[in-house]
Amino acid sequence: MREHIASLYENSGSWPIMVQIYLSLDKLAQKLASVNLLQKPQDFRNFAQNFALNQSLFTIIDVGHGKERADHKIKGMLECFFTKSAKHAS
Repeated sequence: MREHIASLYENSGSWPIMVQIYLSLDKLAQKLASVNLLQKPQDFRNFAQNFALNQSLFTIIDVGHGKERADHKIKGMLECFFTKSAKHAS
């Protein structure tokens, strides 16, 4: 990811990279277990915790069950960044 960003923008080497993943942790864990990518659904919670702890700007957001919950969270985050960016640009 850093290499790709560096190919697009000069002086981008020190830019922080933020990763936010929005998902239903239980639902995805059940699906991964059902196709034998996990031995048991509880293993995914351990993965998610370690993923988030490994990098300071990496986050997994469990949105729970329900249609459109991830969309709602993503929209709110984008609005927050867009609003703050627009204020700083003017």
